[in-house]
Amino acid sequence: MKTLYNFSKQVLKPTPLFKSARRFRNHVRSRQIVRQLSCGEPFKLEIGGGNHPTPGYIHLDVLDSLPSWQVDVIHDINKPFPFPDSSVSRIVTNHCVEHVSWRKLPYMLKECSRILIPGGEMVIRTPDLESIIKNYSNKTLVLENENEAQYLRDHFGGVTQSWVVVLKLFAGQDFPSNFHYAAYDFEMLQLLLLNAGFVSVEKLPETSWKDELHLLARK
Repeated sequence: MKTLYNFSKQVLKPTPLFKSARRFRNHVRSRQIVRQLSCGEPFKLEIGGGNHPTPGYIHLDVLDSLPSWQVDVIHDINKPFPFPDSSVSRIVTNHCVEHVSWRKLPYMLKECSRILIPGGEMVIRTPDLESIIKNYSNKTLVLENENEAQYLRDHFGGVTQSWVVVLKLFAGQDFPSNFHYAAYDFEMLQLLLLNAGFVSVEKLPETSWKDELHLLARK
């Protein structure tokens, strides 16, 4: 059975031509969706949902090779969003802001404020710099991803607290966009969001992820 499974993976593996066709279709579809959204009712937007999109949201991602059910709008968040002012009711960013240069993040957050309606909300989940430093100082080992743990065992001789910190701060680095440019604590993001035009920022309860900062900003 395992041999058959491996064989089917190779046979059904997408070819370069198939991937190119998917990318082309995704870009065409993306432009169509942007035009429709520009003249419709306020919508909910998820930035960087990747392989785990949140139901009920328009999904924006830079990865144009994703299946169409995982991405609606293909866009680099280092550039202005392709949406009119006050056209979005709610924004969710799951582990996204750390993938933006800290020098560019103020402009990205101002763009989020621009497209949100008055009273709109933005939810941010990102590695918590304060929690990571505390756990490192207390020698508390917190690693959620067993695949990453196994990779460390296979190639680096074992899982240490220092390697856990490296993974959380700098990401897995197993594909081009999986790199972290910065890490933040609540105070840093609170100041950034208030400066970007939001009127309040609060911490939300912890999720199942460890060493994660979860917050809500209102415009």
